[in-house]
Parts: sequence; C-alpha cells; structure tokens
Amino acid sequence: MLPLDPLDVEIVLLLNTELSLGRIARRLSMTTSAISQRIERMEDRLGHRIATRKRNIRLTEAGMEVLRTATHLKMHSDDLARRLDQLKNPSIKIMADHSLLIHDLPLVLQQMTSDIPKLSIHLTTGSFNQIIQAVNDHQADAGLIAGDPKVIGLQGRPIRKEHICLLIPNNHPLIRYKTLYFADAIRYPMILSNNLEHITGHLMDEAKRIGAHLHIPMTVPHFEIQAHMVSRTDIGIAPTLESVAKRFISIYPVTYVRLLDDWAENLLSAVIREKGSLSDEVNTLIKYLIKLNH
Repeated sequence: MLPLDPLDVEIVLLLNTELSLGRIARRLSMTTSAISQRIERMEDRLGHRIATRKRNIRLTEAGMEVLRTATHLKMHSDDLARRLDQLKNPSIKIMADHSLLIHDLPLVLQQMTSDIPKLSIHLTTGSFNQIIQAVNDHQADAGLIAGDPKVIGLQGRPIRKEHICLLIPNNHPLIRYKTLYFADAIRYPMILSNNLEHITGHLMDEAKRIGAHLHIPMTVPHFEIQAHMVSRTDIGIAPTLESVAKRFISIYPVTYVRLLDDWAENLLSAVIREKGSLSDEVNTLIKYLIKLNH
C-alpha cells in the first residue's frame, strides 16, 4: 500500500469531521470535484472504499483504519515541524517557584545563552502541582520542584540536596532551638507554601500520630510571600526550604530551625518528561544545573 501524502492525510482527517465534500473543499480551498477525484485515487490505491457517497459522508470500516494511520502521520508530521522549527529558533520554557528561579537559574541561563546565542527563554512561576501539570501537558519543558513528581511519563532529575526547616520570627519561643522534630512545633499555627504541597501529608500524619490539631490559617503561592508573612505578622511560622531560609534571614527579621524528621530530607529536582522526548535545550539546562550544584 502506498503511503498517504500530506494532502491525502488532510482529506481523510476532514472526512471524519465534515459531513460534505463541499465543506471539505472550502476548508482546503479546492473544488468539490477535485476532492472527489482525490478520494477515488486513494481508494484505487488502497483497494477499499473509504467513505460513503451519500448526502452525509461517513467513513467506512476501511476508512476508519485509514483514519488511524492518517492521525498517526499527522502527529508525526507536526512533531517533525516543531523539531525543525526548534533548530532554527531554539527555545525553552521553565517553571519554578519565584525564589528558586532567582536563586538557581541566573548563572545557568547565562551559560546557556552563551552556548546557544539564539536561545529564547520563557520563565514562569507556579506551585508544586502546577509545575508538574505544566510539564506533563507540554506547557513547560522543565520545572524545578522540591521533591519527586511521582507521575507516570515524568521523571525528577536530582539537582541538589534540600532540607525542610521552620522559618520563625526572631522573637518566637522556638528561637532557642537549632533543631527539633515537627511534633515539637505542631501547636503553632503554620503558613504553608504551595511549593511544598508534597509535605502536607507528612504534616497531617504527624499531627494525627500525636493527637494534635494542625492549624493552617494561611497558604501562600511562593516562598518569598511566606517569609514576608512570617516576618511582618503573627499569623504563624512556616515550613520552608533551608536554602530559601538562609537567603531570607539576611532580608527579614527571621531565623530558622532545622527539622529532624526523616521526611524533612528532600532533593531539589528538575522535573522533565521521559528521556526520549527531551530537547537539546532541556539536556543542556539539566547539565548546567547539576554542574553548578556539585
């Protein structure tokens, strides 16, 4: 069987969605007779009738098989077009927490733009779950998260070790501790960040284990707002990343206490799609992120 050419593919796909040759002809800026002749030539090559010729066109059983092939060819053609365009206009879309974008990416992106002069970089911020969803839906090429994506089709590439701590005001009763278990701080209200959504279950489990109530009066979109709220209000203390806390203690009147719980050991990961679908730009990003942190 001869393969379908690009116009054949478009016609077969439209046979599945349009109900008349006239509408297909208008969509493709062709005449109805030209469309009809094209279908007949396909049928001669295939040895099967692929569509009825009644008032409303319907694909035959053979036509449905051809449609599956046409859909497959269209997807591969579109993917090839994207890849070729990427060679001419290299770009990368990265999503992370506001604080991680500022801390972890400047030197990496500077090196990447030096290596790839035409590179176009698009940075956006998002929560833990938003980042995973964006990468999974091809809305982002890579994301930075504290933890493991644990989603089929995605993988987390470890970048550096991270640790969960509690960010507290300088006048807080916990100021006398350098380290403690979360259970020892559970009676204080907590300001959570959407970028540590993966630890919420641990916090709830710990509260349940000791029969305590976990009070969460506020959840914020990223770490910087979390630090600002801890320093400017008495709403609560905040589970956050130690690397983030170290930066904010020089900006805000806050300090941090390291958590001793096993789940407090984390990794900062670059979440990406499975290896086979990675672009050169994503591979370069991962390479420099790892190099910078080791």
